[in-house]
Amino acid sequence: MSAQTSFESLAATISPEIYVAFKKAVELRKWPDGRCMTPQQLEICLEAMIRYEQVNDIPEADRTGYIDRAGHGDTPASDIDTVKWTH
Repeated sequence: MSAQTSFESLAATISPEIYVAFKKAVELRKWPDGRCMTPQQLEICLEAMIRYEQVNDIPEADRTGYIDRAGHGDTPASDIDTVKWTH
């Protein structure tokens, strides 16, 4: 079993409580005890959260990194207000 497979298996089995704790830690960039997350810890938590969301069928709008694009992009360029810079 590869390290990636082991990680995916472990990430898929985290509890909802751990998922929420990871989500809060990522949002604050800090652990519950106040220590700052390292870039590697941040990356691992994000990967675990994304895997958890996939395995547990979290609605797309509630997933990590979701961007609501509804209604955006349908506006023709001619209908967009322009900004005029003045000195």
